[in-house]
Amino acid sequence: MTSQAYEQLKTLVASTPALKEKLSSVKEVGDAAELLAVIAAENGIAITAEQIKQQIATGSEGRPNDELDDAALEAVSGGGSPWCWMTDGCYCFFTK
Repeated sequence: MTSQAYEQLKTLVASTPALKEKLSSVKEVGDAAELLAVIAAENGIAITAEQIKQQIATGSEGRPNDELDDAALEAVSGGGSPWCWMTDGCYCFFTK
């Protein structure tokens, strides 16, 4: 059920510009998970901040996402941070 709730939350945020704007100022995973949990509760989606953090950490395949793609490697080597086009910030749960 957690994965289904997480997917519902992703769909909600992706389709609501005001929510994406709200999330764009959040820079830490824990803060993003807390805000996403509030958004979920306000919209009748049953998922906790801890479950959101777990989903972010494991990625969509249900296992840790240990591999970095070329863009992430470039960001790390240059001292940058992965940027999310969906939330206009980093720590994007859409890319997991």
